[in-house]
Amino acid sequence: MISLRLLVVAAVAMAWTALATDDDPLPGRLEARGYRQIPFTLDDRGYLVLPVSVNGFVMRFLLDTGAAMSVLSSQVAQDLRLPVREDPGTVVGAGGTARARRTTLDTLCLGPLRMGKTRLAVCELNDPLPAGLAFDPKAIEGLMGSDFLAASRSIIDYQRRTLFFRDPRTRAVPVRPPGDILQELGYGGIDLTTNAYGHLLVPVMLHGTNLPLIVDSGVTHTVIDLSVVRELTLATDVTRTRGTGVGGSLGKVRRTRLEQLVIGPAVLREFPVFVADLNRGERETPSNRLHIRGVLGNDILRFFSAVISYPDRRLYLKPPRETDGSSR
Repeated sequence: MISLRLLVVAAVAMAWTALATDDDPLPGRLEARGYRQIPFTLDDRGYLVLPVSVNGFVMRFLLDTGAAMSVLSSQVAQDLRLPVREDPGTVVGAGGTARARRTTLDTLCLGPLRMGKTRLAVCELNDPLPAGLAFDPKAIEGLMGSDFLAASRSIIDYQRRTLFFRDPRTRAVPVRPPGDILQELGYGGIDLTTNAYGHLLVPVMLHGTNLPLIVDSGVTHTVIDLSVVRELTLATDVTRTRGTGVGGSLGKVRRTRLEQLVIGPAVLREFPVFVADLNRGERETPSNRLHIRGVLGNDILRFFSAVISYPDRRLYLKPPRETDGSSR
């Protein structure tokens, strides 16, 4: 998860044509394949928020494909007086590395799914509250990360604002991917790869250079690393925005405008993105760091009504109804 506070707009040109359809067979067909579903909300900051019950208390969890593991806020662990123990490893995030801690929940409920003893990592997830405030109603209390999403063969649907998932305890049961249904609905599919941390990587072309970006539903806007800006000799503008991620602060964030960003059959022109030091200037050794070229955030995923499919490791995009290239 990376926190960024700034809105952007983009002019868009599409390279495919949508297939018109009025009916919506996706939920019913997925249910027939053993899937359950739970709606998520899109908060005013652009985050995907899931209601998750932790030991009987409903919490705000971020639906975060960029988090390698599911996490509980250290503040929540303290409030619930959960036993927290140190792990020998570290948690790797865009802001750097942090010491790994874990706790065990008595129960975790996600919609109709109820799980017993469940282990979660414990990390700091929110900025300190301003003086005089004791509670932040918008605080993120946990992350539903790629470990759960992969194990439950999850499908994240931006258009329907729904997470479709299977019980991870039955993950050995074969599941037919949703590609056939999505193609009927006018989606174009892009094959994804995974890295050593389980992140989904999508091939993106920036100014003629191929880059693997992490598909990150925990980031409000697309971000590229400073090293990419230097390679492509892009001009940047200063912002007042500061970025934070699991592992620490990203410092001041800049922005640039890409003449062309190609993702699958879609072409985005004059598209603004943030620029941050996602690799902390390579100050940490390769043994405990993952080099990040950039993250594909919710600005693009929302615009194309994305479906992120873990069963077949594909990203499905659907062109908006209006594709005249006007600013959005």
